[in-house]
Amino acid sequence: MNPTKPHAVLCVLVALINANWVAPKSEPMAQRMFDGHRDNVYSIAASPDGRWIASASEDLTACVWDWKTGRLVARLEHDGPVYEATFSPDGRWLATADGNAKVHLFDAAKFQRVRTLEGHTGPVYALAFSPSSRWLATGGGEKDYVCRVWDVATGKCVQTLRRHQDAIYGVAFASDSVLATSSADKTVCLWDWQRGDARVLQGHTSYVYRCRFSPDGQYLATASHDRTVRVWEWATGKLLRTIQPSKQPVYAVSFSPNARWLACVGEEHAVRIYAWKSEQMPKVISDTRDVVYAVAWLQLDGQEYLTYGGGESKVRVVPVASPTE
Repeated sequence: MNPTKPHAVLCVLVALINANWVAPKSEPMAQRMFDGHRDNVYSIAASPDGRWIASASEDLTACVWDWKTGRLVARLEHDGPVYEATFSPDGRWLATADGNAKVHLFDAAKFQRVRTLEGHTGPVYALAFSPSSRWLATGGGEKDYVCRVWDVATGKCVQTLRRHQDAIYGVAFASDSVLATSSADKTVCLWDWQRGDARVLQGHTSYVYRCRFSPDGQYLATASHDRTVRVWEWATGKLLRTIQPSKQPVYAVSFSPNARWLACVGEEHAVRIYAWKSEQMPKVISDTRDVVYAVAWLQLDGQEYLTYGGGESKVRVVPVASPTE
């Protein structure tokens, strides 16, 4: 008997098994709810690695959560209501905007305040990092109406953009050179911010709240008090789709990581998820009993989740099975 033959056969069997074996997909985590705020939650953002969730609240705090364990990692105190919080794409920074005309930069490893940016003359309602994390854009509210762009490394304001006639509620970058602002003046501006040039997207008939670009940078979604969400091909200014999620104002929108799905929230006390390029009926999540101000997608271990919050003062995370087109 040849002693090497069984070993050779075993090797062949192992190779065949490995060639056809597919690792089982991990089960999504169950729904979670974090009850750490004492007032409205206005903004929610996920860190680039999907580990942390940051929430901004009327209660003068921004909270950072390890959402897998439910642990409150940091409670960041402010002097005014916190209207938005967001992580930089490189994961180094957490920025917050408050009602005391200030923007704060925190180290996203230790969650210690590194720098405060001052220059706005009214509450700051919106902020966004550029894709490279080099620039931070901030949108001013009442008595201000300007968008400022800051050099994150130095804290210096490098550009002030003036076009809107009312409060700026949303800011988003498509690239390091192109950003969008949405305003209570019913318009959306697309800026080549280094030149200060703007194109205006018109169509909404009331306040335009949050604006968000799709992850691939091709599309812009805008949420409005006029009860609609509009999806634009920003490069051409073409309006691609008008969605009316309900008969109530819409406060925020968020594209899924693959840009196929669009989550919408507002006064309806629910989250609606649309396959926005088709006529498919939405998936509805309605486990909240109050207005929803904020929504964001996050992805971890190949699974997609939605996190949202609002008038209940709670932050929820829900696993989402992609709707079938």
